Order: sequence, then C-alpha cells, then structure tokens
Amino acid sequence: MAEAQACGTPVVAYGQGGALDIVTPGVSGWLLRSHDVEELRAVVRQAAVEDLDSDVIRRGAERFSAQRFRAEIVRAVKEVI
Repeated sequence: MAEAQACGTPVVAYGQGGALDIVTPGVSGWLLRSHDVEELRAVVRQAAVEDLDSDVIRRGAERFSAQRFRAEIVRAVKEVI
C-alpha cells in the first residue's frame, strides 16, 4: 500500500490492520468495512469517478520513506546514549 501511494496511486484496502495506518479514506484511498462483494463493487465504482490528488497521496507516503526511517533510528539511538 505504501509503495503504491509513494507513486501517487490511491489504494482500496480492507479497513483493518496496517491499512488503518496507511490509508486515509477519501485522501489516499478507500477502506472497506467488510469482505462483502457488493461493498467492494461500490468502492471500485467510487474510485473510478473520484479524483484523488496524486501529489497529496505521494507526500503522505513519505512518512514511510527509508530516509525518515533512518532519521528516526538515529534519533532513538541518540536518546538512549
């Protein structure tokens, strides 16, 4: 999901687990409440007509970047030292 968003691509995902941290409904994608086929169809139809901003999606995915990860590790190590 984060990789798709890093390319500016919105995501359709089941609204549980890591998707809740990665997908912001209506901003970077859409979350399904259930495994219901009709709900999936409705969300796919919505995604086909709703235009989400790829630049906003891309910027949101930067929180999962390798650069941020390294900076957070350095910060954590410095706190311990």
